Amino acid sequence: MIKLLLRRFRVFLNEFAAFLQRFWDDIQVVGNNLLEENEAMLDFFMANRIHLLLIPVIVHTVIINLDVIIEQFWTTVFVIVVSGINVALIVALFQIHREYMSMAIFHLRMNNVQEQHLVFGLSTGCQWSENCLLWLKIKEKLQRVTNLNQLKISQYYKTLKENPQMYSKQADALVLYFLTSLFLFASSEKIKQPVPPCKSCRVYVDSIIKGMERTERGKFEGGDAAWEEEKLRPYATSELRLTEIQENLCQEVKEGKDQCYSLMEKYDSELEEWWFKKQQTHPDLFGYFCIDTMQVCCPDLHFGPECTPCPGHPAKVCNDNGKCRGAGTRKGNGTCNCHEGYTGELCDACDESYFAAYQDEHKLLCSKCHVACDGTCLKAGTKGCQKCKAGWLFDETKGCIDVNECASKTSPCSPLQFCVNNEGSYRCLECDRACLGCTGDGPDMCLRCASGFTMQNNMCIDSANERRMNYIWYTRYITYAGLCIATCIIFQKNTLVAGVIGMAVATYIYASEYMISKPPTPDTDALKEDLMRALN
Repeated sequence: MIKLLLRRFRVFLNEFAAFLQRFWDDIQVVGNNLLEENEAMLDFFMANRIHLLLIPVIVHTVIINLDVIIEQFWTTVFVIVVSGINVALIVALFQIHREYMSMAIFHLRMNNVQEQHLVFGLSTGCQWSENCLLWLKIKEKLQRVTNLNQLKISQYYKTLKENPQMYSKQADALVLYFLTSLFLFASSEKIKQPVPPCKSCRVYVDSIIKGMERTERGKFEGGDAAWEEEKLRPYATSELRLTEIQENLCQEVKEGKDQCYSLMEKYDSELEEWWFKKQQTHPDLFGYFCIDTMQVCCPDLHFGPECTPCPGHPAKVCNDNGKCRGAGTRKGNGTCNCHEGYTGELCDACDESYFAAYQDEHKLLCSKCHVACDGTCLKAGTKGCQKCKAGWLFDETKGCIDVNECASKTSPCSPLQFCVNNEGSYRCLECDRACLGCTGDGPDMCLRCASGFTMQNNMCIDSANERRMNYIWYTRYITYAGLCIATCIIFQKNTLVAGVIGMAVATYIYASEYMISKPPTPDTDALKEDLMRALN
């Protein structure tokens, strides 16, 4: 399959190179002879069928994206979008070409070109166009062209001559098409990075093992253990079982499917030899295929072409604080890739900004220095720093001490901000909208009140809101007084009615004052939603 894809890719490159050379040569010819040599212009659009050369590009784009289209959902969406753009561009190219053909035919007719050129142009136009009605209409127009006003013909020719940029539309559209196609090609190749040889072999072997597990009981499932043992014994190493395994090889593979199929074809005879002759003597399928036969892998903690042991093998590879480069493969140089915080050829020392929290003959544990330390440290905490970072001061007894920039006489923040000290730094936060300068967050931390606010009890209060609250307060008590006066007036006329109304007024006043004085119940559900949104 890979050879087939490479062969198709070489064919595509050859066709694409030929197309570019032919396209730019023809563009140059048209640019030089567009208005002078009318017959050459018609021959160019008739003979050089540029659009047909787009077919190998489209076919190649589909071929290189087959497995991506099947396996990658979002890449499929991307392919569809880009393909839609390319289809739209091709349609636009056809439309532009039709316009050029119409202009060329009219122009040739104006200059009394021979009739066979017109017939050739119309027939070729029908081959290029999806709808020959357009060309039939052109033919009807050509039959009436001799009756056109000479002034109109001159204006048409003048417009054609003054707008040569019309002929560059096709080139621009083609360039845009190939840019999108090449971008899609590059992104597809990036997605389809081949897996390493050792990993490919492991994928192939895992597929075989899964096939063996799938066919372990074969067709003889039942409850009679003795009967199953008698029947399964010949089936376990039979050609029938091997065939069933081979039929489903690599089908469940997600990554490296092409390489898996390639190995299946290449090492089919080796698999049969292992199955019938070496299955008992070499039960380790991975070791037999990947290490001994294909020689693309090494035993664990070995590297390189000769499967050299990694540093520190077998007891402590890289001091148990790193990984051996190329371990398990025929690649790599065997050097130690240390974990974060460790350094040295064998990862036996602490890196800069780390210190040895524990160390003996067999073990080394490195921990990160305190955030106040600039570079190395000797122990945990600020006392272990050998040098302090900016924003910290060194003290002989306490080590690095945080500098409180907010405590300085001159605030580092703007007048409408307040300072919040952090470890080794500070932050400037905006004051409350009621403040014109502040020392902290909230309207009770204002130095002065902003316009529209007044200071009451060391708090800046909205003046308009305060006036509104006062108005509501006075109105409420005036209403209460009015209800009481009305009850007294009714009491002079009818004692019973006045008693009922008095009870109602008292209930109303009590309920109103209770509702006003009671603090509102917080909406816990809304608070939970706000917290969840903030955390997410």
